[in-house]
Amino acid sequence: MVVHVDQLSFFDISFTLYKMAHQYKKSYPFYYQEVFFDTVANQCIEMKANLRNSMYVMRQLARLRHFHKNLLDYVSKLVYDDPHQPCHPIDCFSLVIALALTDYKPVHWDAIRDWIRNARDLGLENKKEILWIRFAASLCVLGIYKADVLSRTLSSSYVEHLLSKGFMSDFENYFTIWKMLNIYNPDLADLLPSNLEPKLLVDRINLVKDYPLEAPLEKCLGGPEFLLTKLYSKLGDIIDHAMVFDRNGCPVNLNPVTFIEDIDLHNDNQLVLILDLHESHYTINDKRLRLSVIKSIEILESTVPNCNVIPISNDSWNELEEFERLPYLTQKIKEKLDLDISVSHQIV
Repeated sequence: MVVHVDQLSFFDISFTLYKMAHQYKKSYPFYYQEVFFDTVANQCIEMKANLRNSMYVMRQLARLRHFHKNLLDYVSKLVYDDPHQPCHPIDCFSLVIALALTDYKPVHWDAIRDWIRNARDLGLENKKEILWIRFAASLCVLGIYKADVLSRTLSSSYVEHLLSKGFMSDFENYFTIWKMLNIYNPDLADLLPSNLEPKLLVDRINLVKDYPLEAPLEKCLGGPEFLLTKLYSKLGDIIDHAMVFDRNGCPVNLNPVTFIEDIDLHNDNQLVLILDLHESHYTINDKRLRLSVIKSIEILESTVPNCNVIPISNDSWNELEEFERLPYLTQKIKEKLDLDISVSHQIV
């Protein structure tokens, strides 16, 4: 099909793409075919697809976290050439979730941002394809705050109903909105339900995971007393591990806490947070860190005193040989803290 894609109608191509995107699951990974997804996106550009059709393709790609730079650039050109064309809610949703996959800004980013900002009555749409909590979170990480979308998403009853289902993605999106409004747009923070603060909700997260970095980190640091595992931030971030180094580069003995903000930091001590990131934190094709993760790291490092965040790709970790793992962690910590040689002896 890939070879003869130029002989097929847009309907045939898009229908196949839709079926594959919606059938894909971890248990059925063969439904994701990177070459086919790229081919469809490229064909969109080649056939000079209109905005509506291009948005449809982007929505299917974004469903699987497939990033396609050229398609984003192509769509940005369509908007730039005709900035007064209607911004339909479903098209806006498609574009926003595609833009929020990574920190890449297309060539006509200013035109796209203004087009979205000027869109009217987005919150009145009732199409089931629009996932409102993802829509609102994606807008926020892009620095676009649509009051109608936020108002629809943040009603206490809606958020409570959504979180009661227990999906991790809903917690992540809600916490993203909470962080972005409180840190970057406090004028809209009143829209947040006051009874659903992230620090009150973390106990409801059904966190089932192992901690493959725990034993190697304990060995690096010289013992378990220097490492905390399975923590949270009060803004809802899941923190896999935390450690503290004093001004001489020596690890500090830590008392158990639930929230990283409660770790006792003295003087110039440096807090190091380790995030063990899995495939859902990256784009599926080129393994770019998702924009929401980038923003979360920025907020942690800017709001928590002396905080240094080290993201570790679980896939990359699993590709390392056993003898490579301790030096890998050591180097990551040294690079982040700019440790001198006397400090490196403490953690090797």
